Amino acid sequence: MRESANKQFVIHFLFLVAFALLAMLSSFVYGITSGNDIIFHYQTALAIKDSISAGQIYPSLMANLNHGFGDVAIRFYPPLSYYTLNFFHFFTREWYFASQIQFFLIFLCGGLGTYLWSKEEFSAQQSLIAAAIYTFAPHHLNQIYNNFLFAEFSSTAIIPFCFLYVTRICRKKNKLDVLFLAIAYAFLILTHLPLTIIGSIVLGIYALFMLPKDNFLSGVFKLSGAVVSALILTAFYWSRMVSELDWVQHSTPKYFSDTWGYQNNFLFRIEGILNFQDDVLNLWLADLMLLAIFLLAIPSFILLIKNKFAVSKFVRALFAILIFSIFMTLPLSNFVWTTLPFLQKVQFPWRWLAIVSLFGAIFSSIGIVRLSETLKNSRHILLPIGVGAIFFIFIFTSAFIIKGAVYHPSQEFNSQVGAMANGESFECWWTVWAQKSAFDQKDKVSAGERPVIIRNWLATERNFSVGAGESREITLAAFYYPHWKATVNGQFVPITPTSSGTISFSIPAEAANIRLFFEEPFLVRTASALSIIGWVVITVLLTIGFARRRQNQPTDKISDTSGNLVE
Repeated sequence: MRESANKQFVIHFLFLVAFALLAMLSSFVYGITSGNDIIFHYQTALAIKDSISAGQIYPSLMANLNHGFGDVAIRFYPPLSYYTLNFFHFFTREWYFASQIQFFLIFLCGGLGTYLWSKEEFSAQQSLIAAAIYTFAPHHLNQIYNNFLFAEFSSTAIIPFCFLYVTRICRKKNKLDVLFLAIAYAFLILTHLPLTIIGSIVLGIYALFMLPKDNFLSGVFKLSGAVVSALILTAFYWSRMVSELDWVQHSTPKYFSDTWGYQNNFLFRIEGILNFQDDVLNLWLADLMLLAIFLLAIPSFILLIKNKFAVSKFVRALFAILIFSIFMTLPLSNFVWTTLPFLQKVQFPWRWLAIVSLFGAIFSSIGIVRLSETLKNSRHILLPIGVGAIFFIFIFTSAFIIKGAVYHPSQEFNSQVGAMANGESFECWWTVWAQKSAFDQKDKVSAGERPVIIRNWLATERNFSVGAGESREITLAAFYYPHWKATVNGQFVPITPTSSGTISFSIPAEAANIRLFFEEPFLVRTASALSIIGWVVITVLLTIGFARRRQNQPTDKISDTSGNLVE
């Protein structure tokens, strides 16, 4: 029994690897794809690489961007996917192969998480079908092949594991699952904020379906403990993001209206369908992605309505959340978005397609398995034709997305990434004080006729001297941020932003030795220390937990990868 289960898992894992390789095949052959956000993602990866090289593990800002004036996006955008990309870059020494490896592993981990989660309820064979559907789901492919939603795509490898461990906690399978959920949820927070918001809502709904009535409070306590632990583990990130959000342009109304407003990004919106020529707000391809998943789930819907299979808590949760997620992509849900301001931070209702793809994959697998049994005995020609049409639409949509991508071969891609290092970043991540007119200043320090000698000009510290002359305001070729501090001849002086958003402060008539440095506030330093302690504690608890489980585990049993004991 044990050997058979192990052999089955190995075979199925090889299938998951094959699915991921097939999903990446076009990219392996033609190159890395492109999209609207590709510059931002690689600028962030480059900034983290430079920071690590300079000895700062988690950068306070991205100093080289915007022609050296700096950028603060790293203070707001979750960093995990860029650290993993840098990890692979360390071994490959180039961004092209590092990216290929990461994309492949995202497909693989997403499929594995879906497989393990589905296997909590269904057979291994059905779970493999669910993993295949999720891997090749049109939206899942589109995230990296067309839009290059790198961080969102990365989060799709994590979120199935969140649902896996919520399921296991609700079913009281293993105390270690609380720690695993804390880590998975922490990784989600550190990867993509919109999917963290959406995922948190769905995880809460899912837990309400799955929690047993006789042990409801205990389950709520464990789930809450995992969430609190995840918040501690990620405090180093969200403490500065939450407290400083008003200082970045992305929080201004501009980025939550018009093109970026939720009102204009619903799927199957009448205005979008009629105005087919609008390339910006037309979402016909996203409409097709939703339709492909919905059609694939129709056999399961029919079986559920006819009650042709046991409707467990798990199945009810799948059905309810799939319908709810579809609803949230449509104009019908406008009142929900209007009522819940925090949901508007997601910007685009079509982001719910990530949940539709995941839940649709597992829910659809029910009908597919039953259909395969029905088709063997059916003599009705319309049934196989209908099933073939459904699969054709799903496969056509996925293939269309891959074929329509813009590819960049190795040499071209590496050259493009290298050119991004000092370029201008997206204005949405500039400070609210920053203006493009700042780039008119060519000197690092503008002090009029007074001579300037620069001793060092590092990411978070600049030391220079200004010769004697008239007392005056000097400006630096660096964007202002409230955490910059300046001393003149050892005395702190107040810093103010210029009209273009650069750093400015007064110096006296005598020669001045100036030190400018970036200092994280006490809140952030405390939160970072708390996160370090949290990771140490959770590592120790996991080590102890594994050691105890190993001691208590009977010699004739082993655990499979989902934690179940197998004879």
